[in-house]
Amino acid sequence: SRVGRKVVVAGVPQTYPVKPVNGCLISSFLTPSTHSQYAYPAALKEEIAGLVDGEYMFDVPQFRTENKDYLLEQIYQLADKHHQVTQNLMTNKSWDFFMHVDMGVDRIHHGFWQFFDPRHPKYESGNEYENAIRDYYVHIDKQFPSCELDENYLTVGKTYYIALTALDFSLNESDYSDELVVYIESGRVIVKCCV
Repeated sequence: SRVGRKVVVAGVPQTYPVKPVNGCLISSFLTPSTHSQYAYPAALKEEIAGLVDGEYMFDVPQFRTENKDYLLEQIYQLADKHHQVTQNLMTNKSWDFFMHVDMGVDRIHHGFWQFFDPRHPKYESGNEYENAIRDYYVHIDKQFPSCELDENYLTVGKTYYIALTALDFSLNESDYSDELVVYIESGRVIVKCCV
């Protein structure tokens, strides 16, 4: 943002209170409520209200609850509302840098690790929440195809830098991939691998 690039930042910790950026910003789970000014520009707050059913969620209320069915419902609601908003921002705003933090990943781990990890002292094989974490990751992964960027969205004359990381079903994270550089010329896409 400071060097003139357009940014979209959503849910990144330490972004409340919001400060002006060259683009759009939605604050994080540390935001007191939707009554706070949680978006920049200010008009983005009304845009978000029009995108989601009910109130926008920054976090899962009472994520340390023992009511695990309620907790799962809240985590999925959070993910789906964030997906609606980030998909809209990704496809309808101009940006050079896009970052979204999915708070549900943190909350599902806090709430369901004991049901998932056989090394946890409270783990019981075959429990009803044994696949809750895995199922949440599958849910999140299924949202990504609807966020794909097509060549009509990419800007001619711009260079895009892409690096990925992945999780397996045991939640082992890979190293970041080699950087992929994509340059858009009129009528063609130039890809340089492994920079």
